[in-house]
Amino acid sequence: MKRKVAILFTYTLFIINSVHGQNPLYNLNNLPLTDKEVRAPVFDTFSKYFFKIDSTKNNLFIQDIRQSKQGEIHFYQWLNEIPLEELNSNSFQVKKQDNLISLEINSSSSILNYMFQEEQTISVATFARKLELGPWDYTEALYSEMIKTVEAISTLLPNEKTQADVKKDKENSGFKYIASKIQAMNPEIAKDSTIGNGYYFKQIVNDDGSMIYPDIVKKIKKVLKSEKIDIKAPLPIIIYATNQGVIESIIYLNHPSEQYVNIDISKFEPIEIRNSNHPTKYTFLIK
Repeated sequence: MKRKVAILFTYTLFIINSVHGQNPLYNLNNLPLTDKEVRAPVFDTFSKYFFKIDSTKNNLFIQDIRQSKQGEIHFYQWLNEIPLEELNSNSFQVKKQDNLISLEINSSSSILNYMFQEEQTISVATFARKLELGPWDYTEALYSEMIKTVEAISTLLPNEKTQADVKKDKENSGFKYIASKIQAMNPEIAKDSTIGNGYYFKQIVNDDGSMIYPDIVKKIKKVLKSEKIDIKAPLPIIIYATNQGVIESIIYLNHPSEQYVNIDISKFEPIEIRNSNHPTKYTFLIK
């Protein structure tokens, strides 16, 4: 019991440091554009990563912005989500191989992955417990800085591994949601369709790109403008709603600023979301 309390306290410190912008995790937001080109429709892409802690639900989000060397944003984008409780002092590792550097993040359960086409979420899935970011061409300066940052992050996380529930992880593995526009041959569908914290995913953008709840999206854009948020790349928006359709919280993953923003939901009353009698999570992009 004492060990569980100690672990909980460690995570609390990790979150507090994140909210106040003092977490070394955010030093990873300074990583340069990756050096390996990834083949993609229209033009090949590189990745720029942004890390953000959602202290509302205690999750780590890693936005993988796909863009050209010239900064042109691709219409395919990615977002990864890892519960903080699945991380430990050994989770972050810097790898060097064949004159390349990569950052490996290991979780004790499958990592949730969102894929976007334009602003719409087109799939939500979990397939692996490891996320590999990069690669970057090796330089002594970059390698040393990444090692230093990862060591600092490790000191803020519990110094032990959490034993994974293999059966539960197997039930979680697979697609949680697939948009009708995706052509997939015999997709592996997860038995557990929740996407963390007991929430279910529901689309907020129709297949034609129109918004199911335009008033909410319009209000979010207005708030972002009032906060003078400069959207230079697609901005992930996350809405949590109760099983009665009442909005609990709205957050945006404000990159590259270290500031964590939880939008004041009182500005949205009496707007409600029509749910399917269970807690619902909406994730989409604004640009």
